[in-house]
Amino acid sequence: MTERTWHVPAHRQAVPEIRATARKYLADNGLDDAHDLLTVICELVTNAVRHGRPEITLTLALGEGCVRGEVTDRGPGLPRPRTPAADDDGGRGLQIVAAYTRSWGVIPLDRGKRVWFDYRTDVP
Repeated sequence: MTERTWHVPAHRQAVPEIRATARKYLADNGLDDAHDLLTVICELVTNAVRHGRPEITLTLALGEGCVRGEVTDRGPGLPRPRTPAADDDGGRGLQIVAAYTRSWGVIPLDRGKRVWFDYRTDVP
């Protein structure tokens, strides 16, 4: 298993930066077409930047047929899926995460939380 952790700055520009970094890391490890996976990563990093507190980290662990991801921040409160109205601008991020991943969850920490996901890479 190959694992890598990045520290994510707590500002909105960090999201496209971490997307580019994760895209390169995944491509360097044979996952060239990872659009859905990158969407999951961006949704969770965006949530951490918007609602969490530093220190924010992203960890990706590449295994046989799957990627385990974790986004950790030190902010209070736990994310929960919402049911937004059709004209709401946001509130669908965790629904997207649930749709694109095999499983996901939240682990409360002494200071903050860790949102994890398992993404299958062996599905055509």
